[in-house]
Amino acid sequence: MFTITNPSIFRDPPERIADALSQLLRSLDRCRLLEEMTLGGTVPQADGQPELFDPLVDRFWPLLRKLDISCALLGSQDGGPLATFVSRHQALEQLRLSDIPIRASFLARTPLKVLANLDLDIDFYLKLPMDVLTILPSFPTLRYLRFRDQNICEVLSAARGLRSKVTRRALNAGHMGEWENIVFPVIHVEYLESWARYFKRAATLQTVVLRCNAGQMELHEQVDNHDERPYQAARALKEEETSCVSLVDIFSRTMPSLLRVDSKVESKGTLDLWLTCYRKDVANFPSLSIAGP
Repeated sequence: MFTITNPSIFRDPPERIADALSQLLRSLDRCRLLEEMTLGGTVPQADGQPELFDPLVDRFWPLLRKLDISCALLGSQDGGPLATFVSRHQALEQLRLSDIPIRASFLARTPLKVLANLDLDIDFYLKLPMDVLTILPSFPTLRYLRFRDQNICEVLSAARGLRSKVTRRALNAGHMGEWENIVFPVIHVEYLESWARYFKRAATLQTVVLRCNAGQMELHEQVDNHDERPYQAARALKEEETSCVSLVDIFSRTMPSLLRVDSKVESKGTLDLWLTCYRKDVANFPSLSIAGP
């Protein structure tokens, strides 16, 4: 395993940093059995100089199976150099990219035949969910997928207000961070259908985790609680929101092999919505998530 996060050498003058990294790379070149690599921390960049980790792009470790890159970009923001580096490592089973200013779509040109876990903790581009659909065919063995999607703030906030028309009890009761088997408002059915498309596009996909900032959820609810729409329009919308739908109803429309779909929310600094899909034609194994915040 090789890990470098917030290294103290980056506080040194640029020439000393370059020399230290050159020695480090020479040492890494001799580690032909390297299986895990973590690159992180804020890396300074000298004016007019390439990124300090760029020399890694030309390296190759045949047994590398786990790669975690955060706050450290290899090459340009178009993702070309990083795609080259990743695609060279066909033994990768787990890939995590976080806090880097790059679109996920660069992975569409990075097929990985044995990748099982993909974690894209990136919130730089609002179109990330659309990017995710384009990259899924590159990973024919993918079982676990996590990425940021701030849209779930609105959906979960609306789900909090759902009540039984008979008993008037909350359909999603208790603290949101402990919800399971969630019932969703029918007003968001088009967005719910987009979740089913992730599983349809990736035949082996079992678990999708949608992440949003907990602070963003609090802000959304504050705005929602101060709604100044005319009373009649608000009441009509409220009646539509009280109509609910289950994920089984949504997913079964596009997935004939569906056995069941589970959902739950976890709150640990962020708000994570877990979707786990079980199918008749896919062996269902426990998903192994990449360690990370």
